[in-house]
This record gives sequence, structure tokens and C-alpha cells, in this order.
Amino acid sequence: FDRPASHRFGTLVHLILRDCDWDGANAGDLANLHGELMEASVDEIDAAEKAAIAAIDHPLMERARAATRKVRELPLTLRLDERRVVEGAIDLAFIENGRWVIVDFKTTADIARNRTAYERQLRWYSYMLDRIQPQQHPAESWLFSV
Repeated sequence: FDRPASHRFGTLVHLILRDCDWDGANAGDLANLHGELMEASVDEIDAAEKAAIAAIDHPLMERARAATRKVRELPLTLRLDERRVVEGAIDLAFIENGRWVIVDFKTTADIARNRTAYERQLRWYSYMLDRIQPQQHPAESWLFSV
């Protein structure tokens, strides 16, 4: 569907996905609440709600709902050496079959243009999670176009 492409729209979608019930029942209320606080337009609020609900209905999110361990907006900080620190926040992570599944929501219309940077970001998230809590198998990572 046709939708806004603003940074505010992307932030609004992320906030809804962060805060909504796992079944998405309160996505509309959250879209309105966050949208009003951000002074988003009615079009941005409606589009963000539709995008979030579509994401929640995706089979990957069904896998996340089924996981016994899952986190949203997981902040990570890892010291690489005396001078370098890596920080990030994983949109969604869950454990499935003994390994982390990392999901990074992207609301940009042109993922291909930034794919290299996005994939690097996912590799860092995998590396950081493995250092913090090693699993038997390497993490599975997803760029999720919302």
C-alpha cells in the first residue's frame, strides 16, 4: 500500500512494534497514542498501524510468538578493546531451536540501496549476542521490511 516515507513514520512503526501485544490487538491504540505525541499526520498514523499489523501477521512473527524466550528493543553494548565500544538495539530477538533469531525492522522503501550497511548491522548484532550469551549454533538474522 502507498505510505509515508518519513523518519517519523519509521519511528512510529518501531514504537508500535515495540509496545504492542504479541497478537497486535492494541496496535491501533498505540498508533494513535504515539502518533499524537509525535505530532504525526492522520495518514502517517493510519499507515503505521497498517504496516505494524501486517508485520505482526507475518510467519516470522508467528515464530517469535511461539518462542519461550523473546525480547524487543534489546540494548547491547560490547567493549571491543580499551578504545572501542559497539552499541546497538536489536528490534526483536528470540531463541528457537537453541539459537538466537535476530530481526531488524526496516521501514525504508529502498532496502536494496542500504543492504550492505543493514547486513553489517545484523552481523554486529549476532557477534555481540554471541559474546554476551553464546548459543550452540550461530544466530539467524533477518532484515524485515515493514
